[in-house]
Amino acid sequence: MAFFECNYYSGILARNIDFFVAIPEESPEKTIRNPEGKFRTLFVLHGGLEDCRAWIYKSSVTRYAEHYGLAVVAVSYENSYLTDLRVGQQYWTWMTQDMIPYVRSVFPLSEKREDNFVAGASMGGYCATKLALRKAEMFAGLAIFSGAVDSGDELKGTPDPMNFRNPFFLDAFGSTEQYKGSENDVVALMRQFSEHPERLPKIYHCCGTEDFLYRDNVLYRDLAQSIGADVTWEELPGGHTWEIWDACIPHALEVLTSK
Repeated sequence: MAFFECNYYSGILARNIDFFVAIPEESPEKTIRNPEGKFRTLFVLHGGLEDCRAWIYKSSVTRYAEHYGLAVVAVSYENSYLTDLRVGQQYWTWMTQDMIPYVRSVFPLSEKREDNFVAGASMGGYCATKLALRKAEMFAGLAIFSGAVDSGDELKGTPDPMNFRNPFFLDAFGSTEQYKGSENDVVALMRQFSEHPERLPKIYHCCGTEDFLYRDNVLYRDLAQSIGADVTWEELPGGHTWEIWDACIPHALEVLTSK
């Protein structure tokens, strides 16, 4: 892989943003670009209190991605849940209208749906799910690693898993009532595909059996399967850790890239 640690100015956020790109290396004997000369791409989204470096330094995602000829793009979006904040910056708008188009303009990354995948861990699992469901026309595959994917009472999982009392969450979502059924509610977003599950991306979903979000992830898996989503589920002994998520990456990429 060729590694690029990048920083660019975003007009939407009115400040500079860090992101990280890894591009598979080619040779005369090994051509992995598509017919347009561009790479398939995996966008990876970090958890709370982390940034774009988490996936690069805490996991082996780039090593496994190279095996599948995937470029990797890791972005930083603070503790925003990739949301247009109520009082703050517009991270959803930035990601969908600025970041993705920008990185594709700088690097030879494919824009085709079948060449694009998104993965996230913890808070990033929520962000990846929201991105894949709201922009299903852009992504062929979604990988959820112990995602914060339940909206509490909606699926009767862990009480207040999104922790709406925390100022970060209040800024992102408002009250529980404002969250439920909104464009940020990943339960409601999943249910919108109940009549056309074939429009959903392929889903790989994993969680540690001792993870405090285990029940929420099981319930969300059940919801996705109940509406006909193509879901591959994997659980391992362990908690909410990078050791679990890193162990799941090879199977996740195998599932997402399989025909």
